[in-house]
Amino acid sequence: MKAKRLLEVNLDEESLKRAYQLYRHESLSYRQIAALFEKEGRKDPKGRPYTNNIINRNLNENWKALEAVVNGVDCQNSFERFSESHIRKSGPKARLPRKAIYSAYVKWCQREKVHPMSQVKVSKTTQKLGWVWMKSHGNTAVLKGFELN
Repeated sequence: MKAKRLLEVNLDEESLKRAYQLYRHESLSYRQIAALFEKEGRKDPKGRPYTNNIINRNLNENWKALEAVVNGVDCQNSFERFSESHIRKSGPKARLPRKAIYSAYVKWCQREKVHPMSQVKVSKTTQKLGWVWMKSHGNTAVLKGFELN
């Protein structure tokens, strides 16, 4: 019975796009997406909550089409959106500790009602952005020449 339901249930277009963005850009797992959908009141046509397996199958079946449609709209993750508006270049003596950036990012996520990415994923995003970290006294990672707005 579960296998039959898994194959029968398809996410509506809006939920499919939302699931893709949450998975691809916010780094949520299928289980986290299912829990979020339940909180948002998204249900299948029979009124039952979407399961992580249903979300997984729908994303896998529609991945290429979703990449073409959704990536054209907004391909930034939550940390990239945060950094554009809250981190700016400053003088060469400015130092911005990694912990201060992540703490401000988590607070921003709470205000924006966005699931924060893990510190590891944020670190990978900063590498992708070309940020260079250096060690300060006390072995603290700092970003040179930047400050929080």
